Formats: sequence, structure tokens, C-alpha cells
Amino acid sequence: MRFLALDSWRGVCAVLITLYHLPVLFHFSGSDFMHGTYMAVDFFFVLSGFVITHSYFNRVNKISDLMGFMIRRVARLWPLHVFMLIMLIGYEILLLGATKAGIDSPREIFDHRTSIEAIFSNMFFLHSMGLHDTNTWNLPSWSISVEFYTYMVFALLAVTVKKIWYAACILVVGLSAAVLIYISKDNGMYIDWAYDFGFFRCVMGFFSGSIAYGIYMKISKNSERELQYATLFEVLAVVLVAYFVTFQSKTALNMLAPSVFAFTIIIFAYEGGALSQLMKIKPINVLGKWSYSIYLTHFLLIQIVMSFIVVFEKVFKVSLKHEIMFFGDVKFVVDFGDMAFNDLLALGYLAVTLGVSALTYKYIELKGQKWINGFAAKKQKTQATPAE
Repeated sequence: MRFLALDSWRGVCAVLITLYHLPVLFHFSGSDFMHGTYMAVDFFFVLSGFVITHSYFNRVNKISDLMGFMIRRVARLWPLHVFMLIMLIGYEILLLGATKAGIDSPREIFDHRTSIEAIFSNMFFLHSMGLHDTNTWNLPSWSISVEFYTYMVFALLAVTVKKIWYAACILVVGLSAAVLIYISKDNGMYIDWAYDFGFFRCVMGFFSGSIAYGIYMKISKNSERELQYATLFEVLAVVLVAYFVTFQSKTALNMLAPSVFAFTIIIFAYEGGALSQLMKIKPINVLGKWSYSIYLTHFLLIQIVMSFIVVFEKVFKVSLKHEIMFFGDVKFVVDFGDMAFNDLLALGYLAVTLGVSALTYKYIELKGQKWINGFAAKKQKTQATPAE
């Protein structure tokens, strides 16, 4: 059983993240809601826990199952991650060549964020496991790093504590939350960690999703996957998410994000209301298919946009990058002085991101998964065949 409405949620969250990272002063870019959409990553974590538990909990039963599970996870994450890493390295080399030719770079080249050693940590998904003091290379991929090792925790627990699974999940969520609260007592970060303590953030969200799946299955047994007043519950869930993202993203209550998102995921898993039916239509649902590509490709496209802005400024002798105070932080944004032009730039960037993502999904994600899974299956079959 595939949860099509939840797939669409993944796509919507990916689009929000791409706009959140875009340093352009378009409509709503300075809104409280847009500032809180960094928590769409937490929605990913919770949804991942829900879906992985649904798909693999009963398939990972013994130690020998661990390898197969992790190979499938590598096949899902690694091809596009490495492809984008290669693209970003190539872009960095182009920037270096441009500076040699006298063209200004929008930022420093091959600095500590784009170091040689960070290439190797990225290759093994280690780049956000406390090895660096900043996000490196493809900045959004910090969440891929911590999620990969969260999958390992899931598989190990599925093998060892399956009989007390939900008690174990509650314990893991509680311990992760305690760590995040403890390390946030002096800085007020709470859930908003990435390359440093993002692993605990991911674990808390992922296993909250696993708990949500257990609740969903428990309720479904009694209602045969039907939810009364489904449309009303879906509207309430969306309003709750919008309120929470808008008003609680920078407070200590952001620690409740996994619970809020888990509730929303349970509601939409039933696919019984008008909103979930809307999210199942093809133009929206396809965003779910492309969501991983949208998430991993958009940072390079932002780099290209900013390089274009640098060239534009130099050719037309104008200054488009402005320093603004954004929720207490200084931020550089592109502003043409006309909101309509800014909106067009943002829409153009989003359209290109979706177009590129459709291509990388088809030619990198799917083909990479097929090759790795096929190679692993062939190797396993070869090893299982006794030599004559």
C-alpha cells in the first residue's frame, strides 16, 4: 500500500525548502511562515519514520536482513547525492577559473565549507556526524547524512527489540529530545540543529514517525482505514501546521514539531478527505516523486543564480545584493527594487529546479537505484551458488 497523499506532502515540503534557501526578496520571503519552513526537514524525518516502518519493519527480522536493507537505502540516497557532489565540485572549479580571469566570485572558493577533506566525508554520508564545524558542499544534504545513520539505528532496533518496539521508540525519542534540550540551554536552538547535533534531531523525528505508524495501524484496525469527518480533520491539521511553523519555529516549543507533524501524517494517511484527494492529483503528486531531487539539486541552482547576479551587477554597474535584518540576523538578499521582478526571479528559479529535478529523478535516481540493487542482487546470487 502506497500513501499517495503523504508523497505529495513530501513534495510540498521540498518546494518550501527550496524557497526558504533562496536569497531573493520575493513576496512572503520575509514572512514568519517562510522563516519557519526550515522545519519542513523535520516533516521529512517524521514521514520517513512512518513510511520506513510501514515498508520494512516486518522485513528486517534478523542480522542477515540488515545488509539488504542498508543496500536499498544506499541505492535510494547515494547516486543523486554523489552526482550533485560532483556537480558542485565542477562548479567550484569553474568559479576558480573565473576568478583567475578577473571575474568576481559570489563567495570564497574551496574554503572550509568546500574543502577537499569534506569531499571524502560526504562520500560516506559522514559530513554531518560531527566531523566539521559547518555544513559542507551541498548544504541541504546534512539531513541525508544523519538520516542514513538513523536508518542503521532503525534496522538494529528492529532486529533486537522488535517485541517491545514502541516502548523502545518512545525511549529513543525521549532520550534524543533530552539531549537537544540540554545542549540548547544556553543558545535557545532546541530542534534547530544541523551538521553538529542534527543526528539527534533526525532520530527524534524518525522514531516519532514510527510511533505515528503504530497509532495509525491501531486505529485502522478498528475503523478499517476510514476516518469520520476526514475533511474537517485535514483542514484542522493544515491549520495547526501553518500556525506552528509561523509562530513557534523560534521558540522552545519547536521541540513539539515531530508531534505536530506526526498527527498531520496520521490524518492524511487515511486519504479520506477533500484535501488528501486534491494532493493525490498528478500535478501535485509528481512533486512527491521528484522531492529528493528537488531537495538535493536546488542548492547548486541557487549558486548559479547568485553567480548570474554578480555578472549582472558588473555588466550593468548596479548593486542588487542588500543587507537586511531578518529576525535578528543579518542576511544578504537580491532585490531588483521591484517586487514583481523579484517574484519572477523566484518563480523562474523554482521552474528550473522542477525541470532539473524531473531529469535527475529519471536519469540519476531511478537508474542509480536499479544499478546498485541489481549489482547487489547479482553478487548475492553469485555468492549463494556453490562453486563446482
